[in-house]
Amino acid sequence: MRTTRIVVIFCLFAVWSTFHGGNALADTITLISGNGPFGSADPANDYSLNGGATFQDAIVIVANGAYDIIPGTQWISVSQSGYGAGNMTTLYRTSFVLPAGYSNPSLQIQLHADNVATVLLNGFQFGQQPLTGDQSNFTNPPSLFAISDPAHFQAGVNLLDIQVQDLGEPSGLDYKATLTFIPEPSTVMQCVVGLLGLGLAIRGKRTR
Repeated sequence: MRTTRIVVIFCLFAVWSTFHGGNALADTITLISGNGPFGSADPANDYSLNGGATFQDAIVIVANGAYDIIPGTQWISVSQSGYGAGNMTTLYRTSFVLPAGYSNPSLQIQLHADNVATVLLNGFQFGQQPLTGDQSNFTNPPSLFAISDPAHFQAGVNLLDIQVQDLGEPSGLDYKATLTFIPEPSTVMQCVVGLLGLGLAIRGKRTR
């Protein structure tokens, strides 16, 4: 009986939260730079040096001594040394999948870049680091950008692009992105159906 009460309370809270814009049923996806040991290819992050015509795996690097690091991440670059050609623009790309019927999407990203980063979701720019006097977008605190307009999300594959402009030979990116969304409310509907069935079962017992 106690288990039944717990299930009923959870379902009622889930239904209330969903229809009042809450996020009790929200799913979370975390994306980071630096998936793997130093010197290895990062399977979750690609880079392009030709504007997105071709891509290859980014490389996990040991952070330059001047770099700060977002907890739980590692720096990535176009080479194991963390050096590029200088005065180049690198397009880093990762992706995530949203299921059909999702709602209330929200994406937040914090990042460091050597030297300047522009952040885009499915081609829409929602973040731009300033070019500071000492070009220190690679030190703490990291830049923070967010987007929650549903018009810029889509069911299926979503592309998160970070375009990094490098002004010298060291080049790299460090980021952590957190996506939250409410999946199709099948769980809520199951709760509603379950509650109705439970009510009928209890009523049937009482009328016997």
